[in-house]
Amino acid sequence: MDKVAIFVDWQNLYGCLSVTLRKDRSLVFDCNNMQHLTYFFHSFLLPNERLFRIFLYTALPMTADEVESFCINSRRYIGTSELGLFQKYWFTPEVNGNSNSSPKAKHEYTYEMARGFQENLMKSDYFSLRLGQQRCQNLESNGRPNLVQKQVDMLIGLDISHVSFHRQVDAIIVFSKDTDMVPVLNVARTSGLHTIVATIKESGFPDIKLQQYSDFRRILPLKMIDAEGQRDSWDHETIKRVTLDFR
Repeated sequence: MDKVAIFVDWQNLYGCLSVTLRKDRSLVFDCNNMQHLTYFFHSFLLPNERLFRIFLYTALPMTADEVESFCINSRRYIGTSELGLFQKYWFTPEVNGNSNSSPKAKHEYTYEMARGFQENLMKSDYFSLRLGQQRCQNLESNGRPNLVQKQVDMLIGLDISHVSFHRQVDAIIVFSKDTDMVPVLNVARTSGLHTIVATIKESGFPDIKLQQYSDFRRILPLKMIDAEGQRDSWDHETIKRVTLDFR
């Protein structure tokens, strides 16, 4: 039986899942539900494969106070006029349907949701949480802070290299559409591991460069996973996958 490690660029995958869920409101799959997530990742395994670990990479958002502190104190990057735009944007309520929250209030809510998700992840079987950092890169023209993740790609690269050099697994499955993954996929292949790039069908095929440096593609419709999950009460041990499912 082959031992397989799964590597997940969560910001990348979460974006694909969120777009699909917004388009199809009939789906009940919940990105924040650990049982649903466990079922989702096991859906990409074949019966002859045994899961080693799910490495999930993300970053805890900056707190609202940290964002404000950066914008107020980073005079080298943000001028007085830009600071005024930020303050107007940050504290002005956005009228959207029944919501009347400011971007600051929404950011505080996002922070608490992310923290809760990450705490649940750390307590869940199979998952290994790897945290990069979120940083404010600059301000957009309307004063909105441009928040980006840092260190995530490096952490993924280090972990894949580690399991490859020490032959801890026979294969890796990577959930990412970032072509920055190409060099580390090549490292895994030259170390003798099978490399698999995975995604949901609704988000389209991985970039051709990723396909070039992977041995296999595994693509499943989220709609199918959702239907099977409901049928199986999200019990991943009931999954019976065959190779043809991925075509």
